[in-house]
Amino acid sequence: MDLENFTKKNDKFVSDVETGGFDPNINGLCSIAIKAFNEDKRLNIFIKPNPNLVYNEQALKVNGLSLETLDKLGVTELEAVEKIKTFFRNNLSEKPTIIGQNIQFDVGFIEGMFQRNNCGSFKNMIHYQYIDTLPITKVLMASGRIKIANAKLGTAYTHFTGKEPVDAHDAMGDVLMTEELYNAQLNFLKEQYSS
Repeated sequence: MDLENFTKKNDKFVSDVETGGFDPNINGLCSIAIKAFNEDKRLNIFIKPNPNLVYNEQALKVNGLSLETLDKLGVTELEAVEKIKTFFRNNLSEKPTIIGQNIQFDVGFIEGMFQRNNCGSFKNMIHYQYIDTLPITKVLMASGRIKIANAKLGTAYTHFTGKEPVDAHDAMGDVLMTEELYNAQLNFLKEQYSS
């Protein structure tokens, strides 16, 4: 397994979202964080509440955001799309690979925002293959190579890095943890499979 080559194949970025629920067709997108992988190029966006979408109280309690905060700090969905496109143009190759924890969830919400605003497809901006730290952890658990209680971001982060989670359920905080987790997973795999 040539992990060195795999990690350098093309530009990568780490992303996370905070939302008002679980369904990208019904629930609002509260914040998006994007960071170029292993580089200090970041984008952190709060999004104003969309009156046509639902923001569940329990979801907002988890991410620590309120509709008032989002209205004050946020930009419109259309402005958020433009910020993402500009960040990609200025910092990433045409089809970068996205890295995340349960990343299909995040991609679904960002894609929903693009579609609602007739801004093309977010999925068309990124490589069709994703890197997801969640199934990497699950496979290592199932194979018996690691023993941890669950594959949640905070649990995996602590196991692989030896650190306690910081700023959990904050989009940029989760991005930074995911980046560090993925690097630690790569190092673990290199040690396990190096010949």
